[in-house]
Amino acid sequence: MTILKTFLFITSFLISWLIYKKKIPFLKKFLIDKPGHRSSHITEKPTGGGIIFILVFIILNSLLLFSGVKNIYLLIPFICLPLAVTGFIDDFMGLSNKIRFFFQLLISILLVIFSNLINLDNNFILFILLIIIATSFINISNFMDGIDGLLAGCMLITFITAAILQKEFFSLWILIGALLGFFMWNWNPAYVFMGDTGSTYLGALFIGFVFQSENYNEAIGLILVTAPLLLDSTFCLLRRLINRENIFQAHKKHTYQRLHQSGFKHSEVSLLYMLGSLIISILFLIFGLRAALCMVLVEFFIGLYIDKTLAKNFNPEY
Repeated sequence: MTILKTFLFITSFLISWLIYKKKIPFLKKFLIDKPGHRSSHITEKPTGGGIIFILVFIILNSLLLFSGVKNIYLLIPFICLPLAVTGFIDDFMGLSNKIRFFFQLLISILLVIFSNLINLDNNFILFILLIIIATSFINISNFMDGIDGLLAGCMLITFITAAILQKEFFSLWILIGALLGFFMWNWNPAYVFMGDTGSTYLGALFIGFVFQSENYNEAIGLILVTAPLLLDSTFCLLRRLINRENIFQAHKKHTYQRLHQSGFKHSEVSLLYMLGSLIISILFLIFGLRAALCMVLVEFFIGLYIDKTLAKNFNPEY
């Protein structure tokens, strides 16, 4: 089994990396992200690149299905696929928020229905709560994809954690390899962005895997690994609500964006968030949920200090 995991990982990584090398010029012709008032970049870059690592993942995942391997983990990538399609359309020509939210809600409902964590017969409140969690994380994943390597790096750590915990679902290593192939081209200075195509799909995919956890401790632990992303996004939203700002309006007030505005490099900010996720992951895998919770609390206060002393002021309009 270890040999198979290694083979799947190396194969998906090499295919993904090579396709990006060949197809980035193609993306430059048709899918260009032009810097705007919310952008942390000053030059045009190809976007929608998430479609490549998604296709690599889907195709190799399909081969496992055709080979006779059957488990829910092999179906989740297909359940989430409509988000990649709507994201790609949005990257290419724009899509209304209502249509995007409809598909986010639909996929979230499906992920909860197929969840291993809930009995739908008598848990309506929990059913609704899990749908809210799923749709929230899909959007958080999208919000946090704003600088080179940040989302891809943190999600790599999270998916590796999931793969270690859920040993029998070795198709996760296909995803890790494909995403690593993208990450190599997305690291600062980025040659390609994943766009909404990749960010919403990764968010849905992650929460789908979380919902397949054996128990709530495992599910909560996996979510805690993403704490640097969750804390930044959640408290940015709360502060904007307190300031009576339009939370649906594009902005660049996340801590990671304001750290970059204050002079930190993309790579420095991304490494800071990745380090936060990595430490939580290691503590959770070795010492369990309590240790991970304690570390999240520590990182919360460290984040407050960084936000107050190092990041650009939150209040000005930008």
